[in-house]
Amino acid sequence: MTAYIAGNSHVICLAEAARRSVAGGARHLSAKGISPRHFTVGDAGIFFTGITKDTLTPNMFGAVDRGSLKFTDQRFQQDLAGWTGETTVPATSPWGICNVANTSRRLYRDATWLTFAPTHLARAGLTPVTDDAIRAMLERDHRGARKLYERLAFLGVPTFAISGPPLRRDHPAIAEDGYRAELLQHLDSLAREVWRDWLVNRGLALIEPPIGTADADGFLRPEFENVREAGAADRIHANELYGDLMVARIAEHVARIGA
Repeated sequence: MTAYIAGNSHVICLAEAARRSVAGGARHLSAKGISPRHFTVGDAGIFFTGITKDTLTPNMFGAVDRGSLKFTDQRFQQDLAGWTGETTVPATSPWGICNVANTSRRLYRDATWLTFAPTHLARAGLTPVTDDAIRAMLERDHRGARKLYERLAFLGVPTFAISGPPLRRDHPAIAEDGYRAELLQHLDSLAREVWRDWLVNRGLALIEPPIGTADADGFLRPEFENVREAGAADRIHANELYGDLMVARIAEHVARIGA
């Protein structure tokens, strides 16, 4: 059975891990775009593709069109047609959706947090915000991604979720914007909790970061951080070693679906 693994740039480390498991060798990944990649890992076929970017994540992604899901963004329509030969989402294969909602960059890089803070982190000069209020922000932010899952379910497409990697300690919001690490970690934890609860309540599987990939504070361990050989520093993505662990879990899940 072949599954489609779709999502944002975090899909790249998964695709690179699959490439290495098939072809051997290693190289640093680029994180500048996702090319067509179709691999066999164990008993599972895995096809990696991109479908999202931060500006689109709050939106609806796609609409039901004559019994199929058609992406609303023309670029994704063209990419899907080029990669699969289909103009709409193939309903005969499982789809694993990676990181379209469970980590909310739009939330924790917002200027709000220069003057506001979660109640337990509010220092002098910062207005406290309750976790319930933050959860309400997340619920609103996740609406588009939830519609994507709901429409796939309506069409009978087997769907599961794949979590993004833990945040890095050198994340741009910390290294460049000056946000406190504990603020990002708290917002990220709430985002993952809200997303996990929504999926569990609907019986949807969630493949989460493997135990041991995060440090005691919840950040990605340094050995799993992607390092670019050239160009701007990568402060967001995990590397192919992390991808190896995740691809193994994804392949096991896809094999179970096909059993």
